[in-house]
Amino acid sequence: MKKIIGCKIVRLKETDSTNRVALSPEYAMQPPGTVIIARRQTAGKGRKKRVWYSEEGGIYMSILFNEVDNFGFFYKFAILAALGVKETLERLTHDFFFIKWPNDIYFHDKKICGILLQSTTQGESNRVVIGIGININNSVFNLPEGIKEKSTSLTDITGKVYDIENIEADILERLNKYYASVENGDFKFYLPAINEFLYKKGEYTEFLLGVNVRGLKIIGIDEEGRLIAEDRNENRLNLDFGEVL
Repeated sequence: MKKIIGCKIVRLKETDSTNRVALSPEYAMQPPGTVIIARRQTAGKGRKKRVWYSEEGGIYMSILFNEVDNFGFFYKFAILAALGVKETLERLTHDFFFIKWPNDIYFHDKKICGILLQSTTQGESNRVVIGIGININNSVFNLPEGIKEKSTSLTDITGKVYDIENIEADILERLNKYYASVENGDFKFYLPAINEFLYKKGEYTEFLLGVNVRGLKIIGIDEEGRLIAEDRNENRLNLDFGEVL
């Protein structure tokens, strides 16, 4: 299989944000699938401009794609990236993890991995980056109040210390496979595995849709990567944006 994801790896001791670095003009000519990995971030990014605390011991990587003409492709790939991370974590723990739409990973009700899809346009060139942050050996004990109660790490779950680079290699191998799967139109074949462990599936929960909060029941993810939800009158919605609260 041709290696796209991880065809080039740039390792940094420290940076503000690997996503910011990846989308900088300096990297505008890098090959698709270039991965930037930092041991530590000083201004890691989460969704809705939230901070991703990134002390040494975690995995902080961004996968860069230049000259993009199909954003929908990466929406599906980001979901499969979450599946790949989930599989790696389950191999290491022999326990179950859940995908929170669109692409975060939870252990029970605690977040262990965040995946952030960002894009930019420079001139006539569209660029996409998929940022992945995973808590591995960095215990959440020292995180701020209100965050640590909702977070966990691999070492908090198992009490073990892990080889970070081995885990990175395992994830990149899985992501390369899933990138080829999306290229081949095979996204739908992974929906059973994704939907079986979809966070809060079958439950009514609050959604942030723009500036509005609605109570909806999670049904599953469709073939376009959208979330299928249902209101209390059993009206179905296919959501391509929003956040499960």
